[in-house]
Amino acid sequence: MNTCQGGAYRVLVAAENLVQAHLLHNALERAGYSVMVAASGEEAIDLLSNESQLPELLLVDEDLPGICAYEVVGTLRYLDRRDEVPVVLRSHSLDQTTRVACLAAGVDAWLPIPVERKVLVETVGRLVSPVPAVEQRVAV
Repeated sequence: MNTCQGGAYRVLVAAENLVQAHLLHNALERAGYSVMVAASGEEAIDLLSNESQLPELLLVDEDLPGICAYEVVGTLRYLDRRDEVPVVLRSHSLDQTTRVACLAAGVDAWLPIPVERKVLVETVGRLVSPVPAVEQRVAV
């Protein structure tokens, strides 16, 4: 289990649709993380604004229902002490424009959609905890 003081590391997932959210939730939960899911950009901001629910990492898809991922990240970075929360952005296009936008927004890492489970878990682990051992490769 990937734990911090007081329990498992919390990851907030804000995915472009419920199928992706479910796949990401399952992959991260199996790796030992506690996972919260936001169904939209607005819901992600609400969860990030609540000090008692602040996650150790935000995993956000570029194309969210409601406000876009870059607005979510910008709001997160604006809130007090939220600059300590690493952000991983998933995108269908990881071209130079997307990478520049990620850097400008304060994104710590970016991943493709779909992403192999091993790569997802290793990236999250690198940002919040020791990298867990993952044997199975599954695209999510």
